[in-house]
Amino acid sequence: MNSKEEKVLKDMKNHLLNVNIPSDIEMYIKTGIQKGKQKKISKYKSFKQLGLIAACLILTLLGSIRFSPTVAAYVGQLPLLDSLVKLVSNDKGLKLALDNNFIQPLGISDEKEGIRFTVDAMMADESRILLFYTLSNEGQVDLAVENILLKDRNGKPWTNFSISYGNEEEGIIDILLGEGQKTPPELNVEVSLAKNLNNQEDVEAPIEKLKSTWTVKVPISSEDIRDKKEVFSINKTVNVEGQKMHFQKMTIYPTRIALEIEYDPQNSKKIYSFDDLHLVDKKGNRFSTIINGQLATLLSDNKIKLFFQSNYFTKPEEIYIEGSSFGALDKDKLEVLVDVENKELLQAPDDRLTLENVEKSKEGLVLDFKLIKEDEKHFGVFSSIYTDESGEEYHSHRSGSSGSGNDHHIQYYIEDIEYSNPIRLNIDYYPTKIKGNVRIKVK
Repeated sequence: MNSKEEKVLKDMKNHLLNVNIPSDIEMYIKTGIQKGKQKKISKYKSFKQLGLIAACLILTLLGSIRFSPTVAAYVGQLPLLDSLVKLVSNDKGLKLALDNNFIQPLGISDEKEGIRFTVDAMMADESRILLFYTLSNEGQVDLAVENILLKDRNGKPWTNFSISYGNEEEGIIDILLGEGQKTPPELNVEVSLAKNLNNQEDVEAPIEKLKSTWTVKVPISSEDIRDKKEVFSINKTVNVEGQKMHFQKMTIYPTRIALEIEYDPQNSKKIYSFDDLHLVDKKGNRFSTIINGQLATLLSDNKIKLFFQSNYFTKPEEIYIEGSSFGALDKDKLEVLVDVENKELLQAPDDRLTLENVEKSKEGLVLDFKLIKEDEKHFGVFSSIYTDESGEEYHSHRSGSSGSGNDHHIQYYIEDIEYSNPIRLNIDYYPTKIKGNVRIKVK
């Protein structure tokens, strides 16, 4: 062992001697070994904890710990942190944040019914809060996250945010702050769980909801979050096939980048996607839109906030917005009319969309569409809100897609009731494009 390694380990030892170790630390260690023996692989990752040293478990699972830069750099290379790397592997910006120690170890848990829910760590800025969690249980049943409720420190439901999370035994709770929302000093996370009775990763598998609710209190330091952003005014308009888009401003946070774009109300087409829009720096490093998580927020009928993976920690000298293909459809073709009673498609954007069948299921009526397209990408076409001829509004609780090659099948579920025909479905996405090279200097 060289002198540098000896110094790092000495610093770690001194830090650990001053840590208040919880009385149930043995349970943490046993849980780590137990998880290492499990063979189940989730869609997020599989924790590999065999052979971990006790110091690694202590450092990761204890409450909020602040390391010196030297110790933090060393901890970032320990095996347990490898699991966090896998969780953020699809997001270049979050990987950079983790590499730069922009993460707060927590290890805050609640245990009921022999099941422990733990928030292991957190990333947070003024735009987003990411909670890394794990589930462990003595019975080794296959668990899933059923629901999550957020409350402030006074127990009142938190508002003005959106949330996404997986239903696996380990993953990320992704909390996206709404316009004007500020991070609270403490966030109460209430989690409902369920057992997957078929012990398989299948959304159709029957589940058994558990009676208990698991609650953890997550402290959030505003000092660690404040002013960690860069704001750039752009104010440039581009014209692609007669459709105008005004790029207003960009805000770079450690966990994501927000780009505000406004469409000209006089555009003849609705723009609904940015197929290849990305950020590039002077060295050619590319940062794409968010892959797993919220891609955009609709600020108004003609204004959108688009989210990119963050280059906050690279500190590039120059930043450009580049793209060439945009999803767009004529505004007078955004509605699809279906006569449910006679199983007829009365109106569609073009002849590539056909109605194959209307059939009953245990969940209502299923409208089975077929769409001819140019690639094998699967996507949703319709908004969840639909109306009948009288203007009555309904909500579709489910949709799906399947197929191979150019044949794209869309299943859209509606209530099995009598309608004032026809019903109207609104198109959110359709495989029609406008193309033109866009390159805008931001910095």
